[in-house]
Amino acid sequence: MTDLPPPKDAFDELLIKDIEHYGWQFVHVLDEHPDHESANASLPPDPIYTATFGYTVGLWETQAHPELVLVGRWERAHSIMVAAVSLVKEGHHFVAGEQSQDVVQGFPVRFEPVSEVRRIELLTYASWANHHRPFEALQLVLPRRNWTLALGFSVFLASAATLALTKPVPSPTVSSSIERQIGQ
Repeated sequence: MTDLPPPKDAFDELLIKDIEHYGWQFVHVLDEHPDHESANASLPPDPIYTATFGYTVGLWETQAHPELVLVGRWERAHSIMVAAVSLVKEGHHFVAGEQSQDVVQGFPVRFEPVSEVRRIELLTYASWANHHRPFEALQLVLPRRNWTLALGFSVFLASAATLALTKPVPSPTVSSSIERQIGQ
C-alpha cells in the first residue's frame, strides 16, 4: 500500500491508480505552452521553461529509489524510462555518478543528481506524491550521438540538455503543458 495524498482531480486519480498498479508513472513535460504564448512573447528564451523532459513519479515511494528524469525530445523516452525502471524493480539502485550500459543496450547512460531546487520547481507531481517532503532524483544523461540509424531514435536536444538540474537559474513562474503517459 502506498502513502499518496488524496487526489484533487482526474489526473491525480489516474496517477495514484498507476502508481498503485505499476509502482510508478511517467510524466512528460512539453516545451509547448499555447496558453501562455502571447504573455511570454516579450520574454527572452528560458532554458527551463522551453525544455522538454519526462520524469517518474512513484519510485521514491514504491522502490525507495530516486525518481528519474530524462531531458530532451527523445522519441523513445518512455521506453528508455521503462528500461531504467525495470532495472530498479530487479533490485538495481542507481546512484549519482554511476554509468550503465544496461538502460540503452550498448550505449552508456550516466546518472547525475538533481538539485533540491529543481526537484521542487520542476518535478511537481513527484513532490506532490511525496507530500512535499524531501525526495531524491537522478537525471539520465544520454550520450550526444546521432542514434537515428542504429536505434531509431530521433533526437532534438533541448537548449540546456541537462536542464541545469544541479545549478538553479531564474525562470518565470508558469504552468507546464503535461502529456500523460502511463508507466508500465
